[in-house]
Amino acid sequence: MALDGARTGVFFLIQRGDAQWLEPNDRSDPVFGAALRSAAAAGVMVRAYTCEVRVEGLKLDREVPVILS
Repeated sequence: MALDGARTGVFFLIQRGDAQWLEPNDRSDPVFGAALRSAAAAGVMVRAYTCEVRVEGLKLDREVPVILS
């Protein structure tokens, strides 16, 4: 879809507040890492946010960098 000009994206929700970045774990799942990099290269937006986990629910906290190199 991204290659056809559609606005596309993937959103990662990190359920801990101390995360500084997100990157695929190529040692445990190299296929996923390659697919995510391929999607990003094709124009898919990749975003990651931390959150606070509360009894009442989740609260988005802040965006963290996504490292795909």
